[in-house]
Amino acid sequence: MSENSVSGSNLRPPKYNGNGGRAFVVFVLHFKAWLNTQGCGGVLDADFDIALPSSESERATLLVALSGSDAAAKADAKTKLIALDMNAKATYGLILALQTEDMLNKVTLQQSADPNWPTGKFPEIWKEICDEENPKDEMAEMDMEDELREIRLGKERNPKEILRDMGSIEAKYKLKISEEKKTLSS
Repeated sequence: MSENSVSGSNLRPPKYNGNGGRAFVVFVLHFKAWLNTQGCGGVLDADFDIALPSSESERATLLVALSGSDAAAKADAKTKLIALDMNAKATYGLILALQTEDMLNKVTLQQSADPNWPTGKFPEIWKEICDEENPKDEMAEMDMEDELREIRLGKERNPKEILRDMGSIEAKYKLKISEEKKTLSS
């Protein structure tokens, strides 16, 4: 396998230091890419929860169903086992990625919230982290405006860097900057 290969279990998840902002935007992109290289990008699908069994302890029952003769039951068991494995790999990858105790506490709280899911349900953990790290309330637009006001051209600065900075701010706040504001700044 070449050194530039994007698949395989030897890739480590990207690290996240809990600093938010642009660091979180970059982390999300890298973590989504890592999930896909590990064959578990499906955990980000909106309907992933449907594929999971009602509890992690159903693994043994699902393994027995795989050896049965009912084709529909075998297919369902296989789907649920794959979902269980994807959920575990994504959750443990996230644990390895998070670098602060505060961020790790979010995972621990989710894991202890449901006794049927000691590993935790990745979609719930991911949603909680994204909701906290991505500002989406009324204050987000005001915070974005504050950051935009901090952008300066300067004598030595390339104007394209300003547009790049604006793009990062748009990604951070998940809000669009009007074309009028972009042209006023550049």
